[in-house]
Amino acid sequence: MKLNLGCGAYPKEGWTNYDLLAYPGVVSRDLTRGLPEPAGSVSLIFSEHFLEHLDQGPALLLLKDCWRVLRPGGKLQLVMPDLGRIAAMYHTKDYALLRSIGLWESNQGSLCRALNQAMRAWGHKFLWDEKEIAEALEALGFQTRLVGDDEKLGNRKLPTDLGIEAVKPIS
Repeated sequence: MKLNLGCGAYPKEGWTNYDLLAYPGVVSRDLTRGLPEPAGSVSLIFSEHFLEHLDQGPALLLLKDCWRVLRPGGKLQLVMPDLGRIAAMYHTKDYALLRSIGLWESNQGSLCRALNQAMRAWGHKFLWDEKEIAEALEALGFQTRLVGDDEKLGNRKLPTDLGIEAVKPIS
């Protein structure tokens, strides 16, 4: 069994697709209430640009439930905005990057407004960086690896994306 968490209107064929809102091919579910799958029944969980829409506490509880439903050797693949890259784009005044993701013109050339939009718009509640998400996953028992830009997960492939793969060890 494969789960696609917080997929919006973009379900994956052959997967169980969950989102808060109902779309064709998507099961409507509040994922902060946990996953309905039995323990050890899932081989792969994927989530793209969803975890940042939860406060940190509920996100950690969902990650714990992902651990529960994954079978040994199962994988959790996450894609999310990288707070580190977003902060670096502000600090280095990377105008090209800001333009490429639509944050420059939409904020009338203000670095302050662009940073606030990246962190707070679109329903974002908590942005993760590499260290924070890896430590959270490893505290649950996962073995983690960052996914490089050349092998990005998901569909969006934004230059500010952070991809991480977590594996539930076999014993």
